[in-house]
Amino acid sequence: MRKRLLIVAGLAAVMAAGSAVAIADPFDSERPNSGMDSDLLDSKLKALQEAGAPAVIAEVRDGDGVWEGAAGERVLGENTPPEPTDRVRASSVALSMIATVALQLADEGELDLDAPIDEYLPDVLPYEDTITTRQMLNHTSGVPDYFVHIYGSLHQGDPTDVRDNRLNEYTPEELIAMATEKPLDFEPGSKFAYSNTGYTVIGLLIEDLTGKSIEDAIGERVLDPAGLDDTYMMARDGELVVEGPHPNGYFDAGDGKEMIDVSELHPSQFWAGVAAVSNPRDINRFYKAMSDGTLLSPERLAEARELSPQSEKTYGLGLQAFVKLPDNCAPIPDRIAYGHGGDGMGYLTWTAHSPDANRQVTFTFTLGYELNPTEELNKAWRGLLYAGLCDVDINDPAVSKTLPDQSPMTLESAFR
Repeated sequence: MRKRLLIVAGLAAVMAAGSAVAIADPFDSERPNSGMDSDLLDSKLKALQEAGAPAVIAEVRDGDGVWEGAAGERVLGENTPPEPTDRVRASSVALSMIATVALQLADEGELDLDAPIDEYLPDVLPYEDTITTRQMLNHTSGVPDYFVHIYGSLHQGDPTDVRDNRLNEYTPEELIAMATEKPLDFEPGSKFAYSNTGYTVIGLLIEDLTGKSIEDAIGERVLDPAGLDDTYMMARDGELVVEGPHPNGYFDAGDGKEMIDVSELHPSQFWAGVAAVSNPRDINRFYKAMSDGTLLSPERLAEARELSPQSEKTYGLGLQAFVKLPDNCAPIPDRIAYGHGGDGMGYLTWTAHSPDANRQVTFTFTLGYELNPTEELNKAWRGLLYAGLCDVDINDPAVSKTLPDQSPMTLESAFR
C-alpha cells in the first residue's frame, strides 16, 4: 500500500462571476503532517482492497491537509502497485461538468434551462411532451436510459453483454434513438429516474450552442480554468483504453471468481453523460473550483444545489447530495455533502465534498460488482467514504448505531 500525507497551500477563489481564468496547482509540494487520522484512512483503504477490489486509489483533503493512498495491483497477477494519481474512467463525474457548462451558458444568456429542449434541438426527441433542459439535468425528464439496450443481459444476471458489446461503437444520435424507441418512463417533471440519455441530449445542446465539440467545450470551460491536467473527456474516436498510468478495470462475472478485464471499452458508449477520465486529485480540484467561484457564480452554484423533491432531496443539477451522514460528522456539521457516484464499467468512483469544499474525499476501486453485490464490499467502500468525510470508523458501535440503512449495490445504481 502506498500513501502520502501532506499539507498544501490553500486554494483561493480567483474568478469573478461569469469569467474564467487558470489557477495555479497548490498540491505539488510536500509539507508536515496534517491533523487527519491517517491510520484510520490507511485501514479503510486496505479494507476495501481486501474486500475484493483489485486496486483502490484515493485522496482526502481537509483545508490545507491532503492524504493520498493506493492499494492492490494495477493488473491482477502482475504485482505492480497503483499510484494515487493514476487515471481511471470516472464516468458520471462528467455529469457535474456537463451541468457546470449548462449553467455557464445560462449565465451568459445563451440557454434558458426551463425552455423546451426542442426550441434548441428540434426533433432530437420524438415525444410530444414538453421536456426542458432542467428536467434532463436533474433526471426528472422521463427519458429512458440507453444502457439497458447495450447491456441488457445484466438484468438476467448474465455477463454476456459485458464480454460481447463493450467495444461496440455508437453515435450520440444512435444512443438517443435506441432509448427513445420506448415511450417516456413517466410524465416529465413528475418523478426521478437516472438517465444517461438526457445528458447525451445536453451534450448535443452544448455542442450546438458553443460551436465546439463536447471535448473542447468541457476543456475550455472546465478543465483549463480549474487546472485539471490529468482529466479529459473520453469521447475521442477509437480510444479504447485510458491514456497514461492506470489500473485495469474488472467486472465480476457473478460468481465471485471470474474477473472480466474490461479495461477496453469504446468511448462512444459513454460520450457526454459518462465520459470523464480523471484521478482523485483532479476530481477534488474540480469540485473545489465548482464551489469557490472559479467555475460558477454563487447564484448558479446555489441553483445546482437545489435538490428536487422528486429525488427525495438527493439530487440537484448534475450534483448528488449525500444527506445520510453519521450523527457525529464533525467536519460537516450541516450533515450534507455534494458530489457524485460513477460507474465506469469496472471503475467505481465516489466523490463527496462539504458545501465549502474544505473537506473532500474521492476514491475509485476497480471492480464492477453489480452481479455479485457482497455485503463486505458494500461495507468497505462506505467505511472509506465516512472515514474521509467525517473522521469516523463505522466499526465503532457508537458510530454504527447512527448510520442510516444502506441499500446494496444493484443494477439500478450501475453506470451512474
